[in-house]
Amino acid sequence: MTVTRSSTTATQRTLELPAAGTRAWADLPRIGRLAAAALGYLSLVAIVGTSLALVLAAAERHSFLSPPSHVGFPRWMSGPLAGLLPGLTHHGHALKVEFTVAVAGAFVLYLVVLASVRFLRAWPVLAAIGAVHVIFFLSPPLLLTDIFNYINYARMGAVHGLNPYVHVPVLVSQDAAYRFTTWHHLRSPYGPLFTLGTYALAPFPLSVAYWVYKLSVMCASLGCIALVWKCARLVGRSPTAAVAFVGLNPFFLVYGLGGQHNDVFMMLLVLTGVYLMLRRREEIGGAAFAAAIAVKASCRVRSPGPWERSRGSASSRLRYSARTCPTTPRRASSSCRSG
Repeated sequence: MTVTRSSTTATQRTLELPAAGTRAWADLPRIGRLAAAALGYLSLVAIVGTSLALVLAAAERHSFLSPPSHVGFPRWMSGPLAGLLPGLTHHGHALKVEFTVAVAGAFVLYLVVLASVRFLRAWPVLAAIGAVHVIFFLSPPLLLTDIFNYINYARMGAVHGLNPYVHVPVLVSQDAAYRFTTWHHLRSPYGPLFTLGTYALAPFPLSVAYWVYKLSVMCASLGCIALVWKCARLVGRSPTAAVAFVGLNPFFLVYGLGGQHNDVFMMLLVLTGVYLMLRRREEIGGAAFAAAIAVKASCRVRSPGPWERSRGSASSRLRYSARTCPTTPRRASSSCRSG
């Protein structure tokens, strides 16, 4: 009797072992998803931290990180984050190496987020995008002097009565903005809609105009993120993945937001046109594309005529937009000149 019970117990244990192994193998996909999500969330936090470190370094003292600082670095330019990184190296070459490593590391983190984004919830991704926007809003001008060129062209017309398309900035060398500019003998290369918009900055003191423009850049960029979200939904794609692809790109963050570049205004109008096209409102969408050209002529948007002849799906209309609008991410680098 005892032998029979022992044999039965041993047989049951033998049968249970493969069953336990099967359950373990079945749990592997779930464990993989959890690991990917954890890695994605950690990368989001690291992107925000790297962005903060870059801005703290730029705000600490004058350096190549903020070119206008070489002719003066008043507190209104360095921003509220100045003085929070006293241990920053004074060695120029070392700072360049650290900056390059930081941006390269941020790009690797960005790729990790894109690879794991399907396992991430929307709100942490949106929170990270919002956080980096605020961080770069508080930054001094990163790597570019364009913001002061924009303000100086505006003051030429609105304050000094000189046409920025006819006259050169050196004629207003006495202006407060001039010493921070780099384009002294170049007529304005920007579209009339952008130039007229910047005229609204001219009545303000330079420090106020500087922060008002920075605020408008941040708002325009967030508007682009919102439109990318809406367009992704219309074509049946993941809006979380779409906004992560755009809003966490370190090159956009550093050069677009940190550099306070005016491409965000152009892209806001381009994305508005794409969204309206997807909603079958071609006439208004075409007007948005025309307005984008009036902001910056390098936005070479072709006629939306074939869309009017073809009432295909939303995704087919978006594919046509990608072919005809060089300012979509696929072709932006080749069509939008710097400046």
